[in-house]
Amino acid sequence: QQRPSFRWLTLIPYAAVSPIFWILAGLSLSPTLNTIVISFSHDGVFSLDYYQQFFSYEPTLAAFRNTIVLGIATVLVCGVIGTALALLVNSFDFPGRGVIDVLLLVPIMIPGVALTIAYMQLYAESGMITKSLQYLLGMDHSPFALEGFWGILAIHATTQYVFFYVNVSAAIRRLYRSLIEYAQNLVASPARILRTDVLPLLITAFVAASIPPFTSA
Repeated sequence: QQRPSFRWLTLIPYAAVSPIFWILAGLSLSPTLNTIVISFSHDGVFSLDYYQQFFSYEPTLAAFRNTIVLGIATVLVCGVIGTALALLVNSFDFPGRGVIDVLLLVPIMIPGVALTIAYMQLYAESGMITKSLQYLLGMDHSPFALEGFWGILAIHATTQYVFFYVNVSAAIRRLYRSLIEYAQNLVASPARILRTDVLPLLITAFVAASIPPFTSA
């Protein structure tokens, strides 16, 4: 006797996810598309007036340039830090590696606003650490202040690196150990193995990890 088909059960996951899709579409996609449409119209007709105003106003252009520069700098700095930490934790055996792996994920568990407030309370001109150093060193003013471009970059570097760390760590764990062992048997140096065998396999991880820091910046 032929058993009944339960192919309809495969539709259950899609049905369960569909409300989330429509919520995201309503809260994110629809407003974005609506903004794009409005930006190309003025008084109900097609126009580029808004773009002309944007690119002719110097303060807006300065903010735009600074934002792009900050985004690129954030990706580069976080990429170096996160990738180096991922290679260190996942390529070497040392005591406490599991604990360090968990501690490096702490920034992703704390809201960005809370981290920023904490940094300002500690490292701003009137922060706890800066004022303590000023008192201990007998200085008339704070030795440093976390502000401006470099202050934002410092906060991003110590919080957004986690995206590179997570993605690169996952990619490293998927690497074929036999590939590295084969390169070692051919007497390839560690630097050559990293450059020719490991890094090309990590490109997808780099691209995926670059998006959140850039958009955040």
